[in-house]
Amino acid sequence: HGIANIEMVRVIDHHAPSSLDEEVTKQLDGLVRKELEVREDISELQENYEMSVADTQKLSGEIKIQLSDIHDQIKEIKFKAKGAENDKITQNILQKVKVHEEEYNSLHQGLRKATLNSRDNMQKRYINERKELLKGSEEAIRRINDRAKADAYKSSKNITTHLRRIRASMSAEVDRSIATIQELEK
Repeated sequence: HGIANIEMVRVIDHHAPSSLDEEVTKQLDGLVRKELEVREDISELQENYEMSVADTQKLSGEIKIQLSDIHDQIKEIKFKAKGAENDKITQNILQKVKVHEEEYNSLHQGLRKATLNSRDNMQKRYINERKELLKGSEEAIRRINDRAKADAYKSSKNITTHLRRIRASMSAEVDRSIATIQELEK
């Protein structure tokens, strides 16, 4: 619902755009794309009942990183808005940012709900598997062993991938900070 409001804010905007306003608009467009990606990932986390513990943790971690990046970008845009040439531009930017702050809060709450739902689904699945094990079902034993092996393999394989993503995210943050500092020095 927050993303639809972004288009309304653009329609309401009647002042002549400044270079800062154009730059912020590009950043906000990037935020919209990130927010949509995060919303899709949250839906996947919530709706996938057969996801392993390792996959659930991986996806949840990726979503948290994306949310942190969104939050940081919102703070950066607010900082730029305060350095705007006039109050009308500042108010316009802050009005646009408010929509993204609401969307960020909505996504954060969605992640919490999806995580709880995922945890509940895993507990139900493990209770059912335990009942099958206690009955002596060889199929259940094989399935649990296969899942444990797959989880261990995925966990070990994903550590490097996860660290690379964190490094890329940190590098992007440093680049944004450098660009902001250079902009302020002008």
